[in-house]
Amino acid sequence: MKSILQHTFILCAILFFACNQQPQWKEIQARIKKDDFSVYQYLPDCHCADLEERNGKFYRQDSLYTGRCYLKYPNSDKKYEKRQLFKGQLYGNRILLSLKGDTIGRSIYKGGKEVRTSVGNQERCACEELEKKDNKYGKPIAYLYDEPFTGVCERYFPAPHDTTVYLEIPYENGIIHGESFIYNKNGDLVLKERYVNGKVISSE
Repeated sequence: MKSILQHTFILCAILFFACNQQPQWKEIQARIKKDDFSVYQYLPDCHCADLEERNGKFYRQDSLYTGRCYLKYPNSDKKYEKRQLFKGQLYGNRILLSLKGDTIGRSIYKGGKEVRTSVGNQERCACEELEKKDNKYGKPIAYLYDEPFTGVCERYFPAPHDTTVYLEIPYENGIIHGESFIYNKNGDLVLKERYVNGKVISSE
């Protein structure tokens, strides 16, 4: 019995240290490139003013910075912005915070360029970017970057009118919800439909 308890204790200790071991740099890089931004928790955090910008890249102590930085409200310890950087460039989340600490805006960057704006808050994208998957109840859900989409997706006319939107579809947590609009090539509204939880309830 004692031997079993000893082996159980040793196994639990091994699992504890294995789960809490900080990932190596190679793994961190791979995870960031796969959009696993949770790995930034293992990286340094500093005030953004401690970084030096040169030619569009951020350095700390003459090295390209990888980690997190923040900005604070004037005369306050409250943060109003948090950034994630990889090899000197914004890469990951850029989050805006209220004085209460609530998230009021989130954008995603890669290689210093913004690739998603207003994440989770009436974001706009091309409908072709959405991926449909069934949830556990068999109901189709629209995903963008593996997250249920909230915002409006758009479709454009084919060339030469490929800069003109002809369809706008609203989503909330991956389900069509709200008013969708169809336009002609002159931008005039030709049909409006109202959806509630994926079902059309009115058209005009």
